[in-house]
Amino acid sequence: MLEILKKAVNEDSLTSTPLMSDPTHEWADYCELVCLISSDSISSEDIKKRVGISADFEPKDVIERSKSLREDKISGIVEDAFSLMRLRQSLLTDMYPFVVNEDGQVSESNVSYSHKQIIYTLLLLSANLKYVKHFNNFTSDFEVICLYSMRSFLPNANVKLFGSSNVCSLGDEDKFINTKLKQRCQELGEFLSIDIHNDTINLIPEKNLGDGGLDIVATIDMNDKRISHPVFFAQCACGKDAWMQKQLSTSHLEWDKWLHTYQTSIQNYIFVPSFLMTNDKEWIDKTDITHAILIDRFRILTLCNEFDTTVLSLNNL
Repeated sequence: MLEILKKAVNEDSLTSTPLMSDPTHEWADYCELVCLISSDSISSEDIKKRVGISADFEPKDVIERSKSLREDKISGIVEDAFSLMRLRQSLLTDMYPFVVNEDGQVSESNVSYSHKQIIYTLLLLSANLKYVKHFNNFTSDFEVICLYSMRSFLPNANVKLFGSSNVCSLGDEDKFINTKLKQRCQELGEFLSIDIHNDTINLIPEKNLGDGGLDIVATIDMNDKRISHPVFFAQCACGKDAWMQKQLSTSHLEWDKWLHTYQTSIQNYIFVPSFLMTNDKEWIDKTDITHAILIDRFRILTLCNEFDTTVLSLNNL
């Protein structure tokens, strides 16, 4: 699977570096991607050279800086990225698939990729879809990883994939089978043991094969079929900053048009493949987190128990 992941990286796209204004975690990801496709270790100087020839590093309308000021800016950005990679290594230990030295060198782990290291690499690619081929495979596999992560911290819950992604490798017990949103909403009411709004559900077009913004749903069986029990909704958001706009897509405010959400209490989660941690071990910007519990790459890796990676669809690449 590791070779499949490496082949999924679009090397030509890596000639375009992140922008000067992009956060450090995106630069750290970029360095890891470059290392992933390199036959040898890479250095901070290698990344600086890539920035030097990238036409995208600075906005086109920025007046040309003096060479020394520009080089200082590049050095600061790259050094911050390498510092963040060292933090990732210290926090994740053997789950981190790279070795970052104090002298500014990064290489792949000397041991064969472990289960968690493969998951880390898949999350890295899922967070940087502009650098990968066949991104639909990664969005689907990201949902599978999130499904298992949610089962890990909700061991007593019944957790199923509601999203419209075609994950053929999952069993029927792992997902809602019907492809039409109307029928799946009806099944969702039964699954959650709460009433539905038939009048509004019947307005959903038959040709709507979407998921209404809901990717994973979980409920805890209280040994009866009565209302008022724990319910958990989750959205899986790949790509840059997509999660910020999707935090309310699984809230009761959105779903009470189809479900009697007042009959239960929905806890709202959003999973992201990005590593949204600063060098100070804080969220990138905690003010962006609203109305949802955010599960990023670090949390996914610490939550996701071992599972058979053959359920992933990357062999379709």
